[in-house]
Amino acid sequence: MFNPKKYWNVNNVAPEYLLDFVRLCNFDTQTKYSDSEVIETCIKVVREQPLTSSKKQALKDSILLGQEQMFTFFAKELCKTLEPGKEIQLVSLGCGNRSFFEEVVTKEIDKTFPNTLVRWLGLDVGDYRDKDSFFQDKVFKIIPTQTDSYFDYVDDKNIRTALVGVYSFHHIGIEFTDFLKRCTGFDTIYLVEEPTTTDLWSQDDYRIMRIALDVLANTVFVLDWAEAFMDDPSLFKINYIKENLLPENLKVIYTPNRIPETALVTVLSN
Repeated sequence: MFNPKKYWNVNNVAPEYLLDFVRLCNFDTQTKYSDSEVIETCIKVVREQPLTSSKKQALKDSILLGQEQMFTFFAKELCKTLEPGKEIQLVSLGCGNRSFFEEVVTKEIDKTFPNTLVRWLGLDVGDYRDKDSFFQDKVFKIIPTQTDSYFDYVDDKNIRTALVGVYSFHHIGIEFTDFLKRCTGFDTIYLVEEPTTTDLWSQDDYRIMRIALDVLANTVFVLDWAEAFMDDPSLFKINYIKENLLPENLKVIYTPNRIPETALVTVLSN
């Protein structure tokens, strides 16, 4: 039933590890699982049969393969929407432990617009920054999981301010329209996300593999966060962007050969 290459044309070890993991989860092909049931099953298997250190590193390396090129490509696209010579404030939502994309964006802006001053603000529901985090010397705020406005946490509201999210939206667990309401006040929203479609999401094998890979990836990349959702699987929320349901005032640019499909979603202010 499960064949990653049915949906993703990727030549690395990620599909192999994904297929092995899904087999360990022993999903009954005759059962219709809810998203939360898939999450709980995957977390239970990771908890009871954890990956060895070597397998974790191999999976991590596989996911990281080509990531710098992808982030640079997205950063260049982001720069196309900026105006030279003006100060900009970027707010990273769910900046996590390393914040590599934010670092790449800063370098690209500095190279493209050397006279543009870039300010950063990091927002997250917990402090997951590691010692090499881009946000170690930046303004950083812990925010509640439920909040009406991300823009409320911005101190200087008089300069152009954009929101940046890297794989963060789909873990908030809310609808995209509600997310946009929380982002009122930002001039632009840039999201590195893993969009899908309602048709694809209706395919049980695809849906289970997508969720399983997400659980796996988070266990090898964000250890503090992984410890939290291992203890309480309800913390691991998902709601992937459905491209066919997106409003018109945005742009979706995909990068090739990623598992799962990955895109820069740009929402421009009206």
